[in-house]
Amino acid sequence: MIKKIYLEGFRNYNKVEISFNNKVNLLIGNNGQGKTNLLEALFFTGMLRSFRTIQLRELKSLEHQGFLIKTQINHQDWIENLEINYINNKRNLKIDEKSVYKSSEFIKRVKPVVFSPDDQVIIKGNSINRRRFIDFLISLLEPEYIVMLQHYSFALKSRNIILKNNELNIEMIKAYEPLLAESGAVINNYREKYCSILSKSINRILNQFYQQKEFTIKYKPLYKCFSKETLLERFELERERDFKRGFSSFGPQTDEFDFLLDNKLMRSFASNGQCRLIALCLKMSSVELLATQNDKDDIIVLVDDVTGDLDKSIKETFFSIMDYAGQVFFTFTEKPDEKYFKNGNIYNIRNGKIF
Repeated sequence: MIKKIYLEGFRNYNKVEISFNNKVNLLIGNNGQGKTNLLEALFFTGMLRSFRTIQLRELKSLEHQGFLIKTQINHQDWIENLEINYINNKRNLKIDEKSVYKSSEFIKRVKPVVFSPDDQVIIKGNSINRRRFIDFLISLLEPEYIVMLQHYSFALKSRNIILKNNELNIEMIKAYEPLLAESGAVINNYREKYCSILSKSINRILNQFYQQKEFTIKYKPLYKCFSKETLLERFELERERDFKRGFSSFGPQTDEFDFLLDNKLMRSFASNGQCRLIALCLKMSSVELLATQNDKDDIIVLVDDVTGDLDKSIKETFFSIMDYAGQVFFTFTEKPDEKYFKNGNIYNIRNGKIF
């Protein structure tokens, strides 16, 4: 559970410190005042990533050279202080005043799930949105996964730099392929596993309010390589063609995930309402899956203006799943009437200030 957060130079927050002492927290304010920015800072504490942009420089305010986030977390048996200092395009991390040099050692002290109006892009957008969602979720569930992603990303960038050169250097290209194959096989197997797990979880949720719908996620790698050996063979086959292309043409970075509702490809045939519903179910399933493997107090849910016009039955299911989290943050333009929010703490936000 997050007890306190301090922001300096983050988005529209100059300097602000906020304390939390309740499970349910309501961030109330007009649009453009900083409600979503606060959710973004909370998410960043857990994942060292934004759910809105891949560019860290976009997170700092115009008046600052960087940003600072300090967070105090109350775990079940101890209190932990985290610090993220981004200055001059460099990120510095500390845990309890001690410097941390690997992001894999810093992240997941809290495990955030964010519900956003933009979640429909997971269904209707391009494949990078689906890969990003799957990667975020598995990273929270499997400690090995994010390490493999980091290894793969390093080797991929290095191999691509060599492929872009005008001279074909086979030995240098080959040098990164064992690491790509080893980490890539792990990534592929986890993705296959969690497509099945997610499909079952989402159907359990969906059937609570729509009995006749069936949802499936199909994992579609360009080549079905689920071992280091088969990936190495594929790299050898594609090596000269990759040199002509100037980049690595296959691997986890090209994977697609087909989301099917009643056996129909959703990005081609689903309505906006269906996409919105399945996106909501994806995130609810994420909360449920995290709860099966983690201390409840470490799960935080960030809900950015997505509950207002839900059907009654869907809303009841949503609120019941929020019980799996240790802490929930909602954004609203005004306080809602539902019983669920009756005892929630209210934070009024205006122009980057908390009242």
